[in-house]
Amino acid sequence: MRGEFAVLVEEQALGLDFRDAMLNLTERVDVLDLRFFVTAVMLQRETGGNLAEVLSNTATLIRERFRVLGDIQTFTAQGKLSGVILVCLPIAVGLFTAIAAPELLPSDDRESRGPGARCGSQDPCSLAGVLAILRIVNIRV
Repeated sequence: MRGEFAVLVEEQALGLDFRDAMLNLTERVDVLDLRFFVTAVMLQRETGGNLAEVLSNTATLIRERFRVLGDIQTFTAQGKLSGVILVCLPIAVGLFTAIAAPELLPSDDRESRGPGARCGSQDPCSLAGVLAILRIVNIRV
């Protein structure tokens, strides 16, 4: 960020308007929290007021947003783990069966597709389950 703010100061020193320099900063660094900051600073500059209070409120907003993001990650961890298990379990069972009891796997050439062939029939169901879980746990803030 130090380098980006140095570019901002240099743009202003070369005669670029403050608003344009700040908008260039948000284009170079695509971070939502930086947009909050730039919006707060530009509003304060245009309307006046206490800059320290505006920055304090912006910092509180950013901290609260990070707290909410952490809470969401905590609450969705179980769903994400379920998705990983849903993908890995058929593969693990197929490999375990191939090692522990290979006679349970198909033996003729027509059906033989290697370890986990029986579990392969569950792939469409697993894929649907993974997609459903991803949709449920993908929460945007």
